[in-house]
Amino acid sequence: MKKHLGFICVLLILIALVVVPLLAPGYIFAIDHILNPNGWTPKIGENIYWIAELCRVFDFLGIPVWILEKILLVLTFFLLALGGYLLTRDSKNPFSWIFASIFLIFNPFFYGRFVDGQISIYFSYALYPLLFFLLRRAFTSPSWQYGLALGFLTLWLCLTALHNAIFLFFIFGIFFIVYFSKKTFSKTVLMCSIVVLCNMLWFVPFVTQGSGQKFGLANEIADYNQENRQEFQTGGSKESDGYFPVLTLNGYWGEYTKRFAPVTQNPYWLFLVFGILGLVFAGIFAKIERKQFSRFEGAMIIVALLSFIFAVGVKKSGFVSHINELMYEYFPMYKGMREPHKWTMFLAIVYAYFGVYGVQSLFKNPKMAGFWRHARYVFALILTALPVLYTSNLLFGAQGQIKITHYPAEWKQIKDIYKKIPLTTECEARKKGLSQFCYNALALPWHQYMKINFTERVVGNWIFRYFSENILFGDNIEKGKVYTNSSLPETKLVDDYIGPNGKFIKKIDKNSIEAFYGDLKKMGISHLFLFKEVDYKKYKGIIDFSLDFGYIEKVEENGMIVFFKIL
Repeated sequence: MKKHLGFICVLLILIALVVVPLLAPGYIFAIDHILNPNGWTPKIGENIYWIAELCRVFDFLGIPVWILEKILLVLTFFLLALGGYLLTRDSKNPFSWIFASIFLIFNPFFYGRFVDGQISIYFSYALYPLLFFLLRRAFTSPSWQYGLALGFLTLWLCLTALHNAIFLFFIFGIFFIVYFSKKTFSKTVLMCSIVVLCNMLWFVPFVTQGSGQKFGLANEIADYNQENRQEFQTGGSKESDGYFPVLTLNGYWGEYTKRFAPVTQNPYWLFLVFGILGLVFAGIFAKIERKQFSRFEGAMIIVALLSFIFAVGVKKSGFVSHINELMYEYFPMYKGMREPHKWTMFLAIVYAYFGVYGVQSLFKNPKMAGFWRHARYVFALILTALPVLYTSNLLFGAQGQIKITHYPAEWKQIKDIYKKIPLTTECEARKKGLSQFCYNALALPWHQYMKINFTERVVGNWIFRYFSENILFGDNIEKGKVYTNSSLPETKLVDDYIGPNGKFIKKIDKNSIEAFYGDLKKMGISHLFLFKEVDYKKYKGIIDFSLDFGYIEKVEENGMIVFFKIL
């Protein structure tokens, strides 16, 4: 342990430089990272399913949910550090596993998803090194005990993000083929069967929900088309073919939306990435040269190759694009992978693994033995600095790009009024199958993503769950040519009135207003929230007409929200 102590301290200091600024009291708000202080009722297929349940537990116990957020933050970095150690601990070089842990944290894939608040993706990524560690042991010596361990971990992954089911299908398929042996075949099948049975806990409700409800997630995914794939394509620009961005762990479409500073702004990023890739390929060749290229290394290389092909997506016409088009067309539920860049996470893990052996090959080079004996620790720090310098934007709380704040007093004021309103549990629209749910209120502006001033970020409108779960808000993503993928009739109904081609765009009169509020009442809606954000003033005509003719009345107004009752 003493010989590891210096490297462990370096790792802990680097993690602290990222995490400590984010541990201040308050919530992190980002595009897909919003934890509701009251929790919410998750639906099968919804991302971060288990986190939603934990929020409800914290709320029940009277513990601020932002504390859970800090726990999850620390847990993410702990899992990445642990995964780097477990994945490469057979490397006998005290520095090697530290390098793996650092690289798993300091790389463009994790940085982009972390700063953009995509918790379902970056937390899944943090679990995968543990999965590969278990897979190596499990397929070498299959047993029912490993089946249970893998079953728990894969269930955890699928309850974090449903797209992990697709990743797991391919990963298990690769390991099953690479490790195939007649001697262990029956044990391997038993082990994999246990994994499948564990995942029935989410799969059965998901299938039941999809077949029993005509507005389920499966129907929404079925509507994903070529336009969706183009809008969320890897590379982000027409000039890029996607290959090089994926190879360098860049290419996430969010990099090109100016929501965060990409690592490519560093003028030396190319030199740094070529140094890292040099270590990766040195590690691969060292394994082959020393005849240490086992089945596990073979499986990891195949995972990396498939991940590279799938991550490029349909960026440009060609062989790789054709493969991806076939996947979207014929592989069950693959249409849900509208953002193929997610596959890049496995390249990051493979780079971390083989990079360790690249470092080790340099340390063991007999021609350099004398030099390393005198300067090995300096050299170790230089190698450690490569991924840190490459993704230095992650340091100091992502260079201040992630803001910590609380929900404002103005929101709490309206919430205190709203929570006195009786909850709507039954409504005419739901009974007639015209709505999936019943609601108490409608939230405007009508956008799924918008800048909320107190967060200083563009965030998802599920931030409105702060007031209650039973608020109807838009699910129109409005990205490029894609306006919405919604399968909910209730949001389509509201779109018919206030959407870009809605009735109120053409004309506001008594007939259209009466029909609008009549349809809202059928869904149980009795109140309106008008948040003073983005383009809220465009609803002035609707609000003024409704007030003048007595369709609504103002209940409360402050600097951030106007709250109305439908009469």
